[in-house]
Amino acid sequence: MSTPSHLSLFVMVTATTALLSMGCKQETPTVARLGDFHRYPVEHGHVHYLYSGLGRGYEDLYFDQYGTREAKIANWEHIEDQGLRKSATLNLTLGADVYTCQLDRNAGVHFKDAELDSLFHLSAAETPTADAAAKIYLERRAHLIGQDTVMGLRSNVWAVNEAPIKLSIWNGILLKRITMPAGDTVIMTADMVDTTTPADHAAFRIPPSIKIQERPAPGTQPTN
Repeated sequence: MSTPSHLSLFVMVTATTALLSMGCKQETPTVARLGDFHRYPVEHGHVHYLYSGLGRGYEDLYFDQYGTREAKIANWEHIEDQGLRKSATLNLTLGADVYTCQLDRNAGVHFKDAELDSLFHLSAAETPTADAAAKIYLERRAHLIGQDTVMGLRSNVWAVNEAPIKLSIWNGILLKRITMPAGDTVIMTADMVDTTTPADHAAFRIPPSIKIQERPAPGTQPTN
């Protein structure tokens, strides 16, 4: 197990503030090189998280090509008055193409992340470091409220501006996420980070049973 390294926060906040019913198509795992922007300062990594509070289960994050490919795979249950609500999701980013899939529904959506697309097409002189890009991203969407210690590491705690979410970040790495919808609390905490073992290519593939829907571009009408 290696010392935790920087993890990109792109799509992280967006993915935790909305529940999407979507579909995806099967993609090859190879992505062409896109400029000089690195979402991560290391080539590949695997982070494992555990859920607690009113949620139980786990989430895994895999990335390679310095974040050009990224996969977040979650299997967890939320404790509700009616019982347990199960969820199995895959959030896959290939360059600036994002696929958010509900594996238990065989459905998902595809869209292009305009912010990532811009970063991947900057000139070498204009391209920010992974640290600088993560800081800019956080300051636009959250505010610093204190510090925390996770896995023996002192981290800054950020409160998301438009959602009941707190993020514990150490050197750009998400170590803990606390989500508090309607007074409930679900905690996701990293318990393993590996930046030495190459990511499994299978993590970046979408099951063939998943059906994709295209999210319309802003300002356009959806087509039937």
